Amino acid sequence: MVNIDDINKSEWENPENWTSPGFYFSKKDTRWVVPKRNQALGWTFNLGHMKGAWAMLLSFLIPTIILLGIVVFIVTKVGH
Repeated sequence: MVNIDDINKSEWENPENWTSPGFYFSKKDTRWVVPKRNQALGWTFNLGHMKGAWAMLLSFLIPTIILLGIVVFIVTKVGH
């Protein structure tokens, strides 16, 4: 009997699920965050999992929105 941990490990070890800059995409892996490859420190998002895709999107959008808010604030203050 195959358990979910074996499937996740097999998917993580499959080089076809990784892209060159280090993105991971596997719909069969149930985890939305996985360890990075090649003994790199840290974690990365599983873009094949809905939570992982949203987390990646938000990790870019939130800082961008904050930065735009700061720029708008500064521009409106300097304009007066």
